[in-house]
Amino acid sequence: MHTSRILDYPTSIELTSGNNLLQKNQIPRKDPDEAVRTLGCYIAPNRSSKAQILLQKALHFKKVISSPTVSKVDAYILYSVFFFPSTFYPLGVSQICEKDLEKIASKYLTPSKQQMGLRRTTSNAVIFGPQNLGGFGFPLLSYSLEKQHLRILCGHLRAADKVGMQ
Repeated sequence: MHTSRILDYPTSIELTSGNNLLQKNQIPRKDPDEAVRTLGCYIAPNRSSKAQILLQKALHFKKVISSPTVSKVDAYILYSVFFFPSTFYPLGVSQICEKDLEKIASKYLTPSKQQMGLRRTTSNAVIFGPQNLGGFGFPLLSYSLEKQHLRILCGHLRAADKVGMQ
């Protein structure tokens, strides 16, 4: 069996770009558990830090929304316009288990309810329920994860690329 250590590999590689063979670009080597931010997503080959990064984002949002200067309207806007879209965007390239998504939601949900003028004991059915039935219509993270995965899959199927043809 062949086992290798990180020290067995170079810390960076040099690549050329286009027809310019004299100018070399240094590409640093990243550990498999080190995430790199790309277009708002943190992508790590072993998917280790995505849930942790979303948890940190939820804790930061909890701190922001718990401020006494945030009004009920501001809390709604902060959640629906800023926090949720920034959390929703990277879910398409994430594989996060239901338990981790619930842990992330638990960090921001109660303070969000309180700042919007609801009791912390208000049923989540009111928060996540459809607007035509009297709910706020906020999406669950788990449904959003599945929705993003399906959106990306449909894009591959429409493009009939290598992923869509498998």
